[in-house]
Amino acid sequence: MGFYDDYKNNADKRSLEKLAFEYLVTDTLDKNLKGPSKSKQVTGMDMESLAKTIYPTMVYTFKYNSEHLDKEGKYEFRDYVPVIFCMNIDKDYIYGINFNLLPNDVRGRLLDVIAKSNPRFYSYGIYNEGLQLSDALMANLVDENKRKELLRVFDGLCGVPVSKAYRRYKKEFIENPRLVEYDVWSYIPYLVFTDSIRGANLAVIQKSMIEGSK
Repeated sequence: MGFYDDYKNNADKRSLEKLAFEYLVTDTLDKNLKGPSKSKQVTGMDMESLAKTIYPTMVYTFKYNSEHLDKEGKYEFRDYVPVIFCMNIDKDYIYGINFNLLPNDVRGRLLDVIAKSNPRFYSYGIYNEGLQLSDALMANLVDENKRKELLRVFDGLCGVPVSKAYRRYKKEFIENPRLVEYDVWSYIPYLVFTDSIRGANLAVIQKSMIEGSK
């Protein structure tokens, strides 16, 4: 069962929503738990301690202190705690798809597409010792043209324009970037964090993301 099916078929979403908030917000950003302190999270995976920088193909969350207004359609907002699938990093910015801006079930679809890009790796390779990155996926992020093509592929396979959630974040406004371990990815579809968004209502933004392009 994939991320999407798990989310759609789960009859007890409320319990997992609580765990998602605990793992992705409280433990990670509020309590700033690291290393063995994170062991209660599923398998206790800890690739973060091995990471020397921010890597494309990984998921990150952080506090974002910019007062710059983001926009989706006619709606203006600020997202103070993005959760992004990183697709690029340069001297000044981090680029990626912000899961917060996607409806919960669409997040599951995107995670399924990512996992299917390298099935053996995401089924077994992530449990090997050391910092594990998907070389197959990384190869599609090496330049701007490949990244644009990958976004088009994501849109097609997800059936909705997830590329509309692609954003860039200026490093000078990023506080405490945290790697989201592979074994916590399954909680991303369940994260409900409306307080992360200021301005427009999060549900309205998510609806515009998906329906505004029709």
